[in-house]
Amino acid sequence: MRKLQNPKLPNYTNLKEFILGDNFPWFYNKHFVYKENKDYYIESDEKFSDISFYTHSFLNRPKHTGEKYPTANSPHVGAVSEVLNSIFAVNGIEVNCIYRMNANLLHPSKTEKKTLVHVDHSFPHKNLLIYLTDAGGKTVCGKDIHDPKEDDIITFEGEHYNFLPENDRRIVIVATYI
Repeated sequence: MRKLQNPKLPNYTNLKEFILGDNFPWFYNKHFVYKENKDYYIESDEKFSDISFYTHSFLNRPKHTGEKYPTANSPHVGAVSEVLNSIFAVNGIEVNCIYRMNANLLHPSKTEKKTLVHVDHSFPHKNLLIYLTDAGGKTVCGKDIHDPKEDDIITFEGEHYNFLPENDRRIVIVATYI
């Protein structure tokens, strides 16, 4: 897991304000991962939860059936791509393909809950998380743990999970890439 520099350019600030605003469309997902496809989640005896959440998919991930490529799903995909490209550039990260771009929203929980251990794709890839709120909700990848602050950005690869925040909404931008 590596913490990245956030250049906080106007394109980032504008996108963040839009996503956190009252007019941003969120869509309900009953399951945190695709439980019907065991390639995405890892069985565990520990106390992990398949929690519901809200999402906005800017760029849909490739499917096992049908399209084998990402598909644009939002009129805002270009704005997110522009922000990601500036983050990749300032951090010296060469990207060959972005597979997925989402905004995810987790509501707080007064009891300690962890999402299912999962991967975002069944093939090798890297994840990038941009924390838009200061709600907490640690991210865990292997032995690495990131306790997020607003505007933090991390990248990692492999199986991971996160804790639900305790008091406020945890809103992140998630991107996967190679």
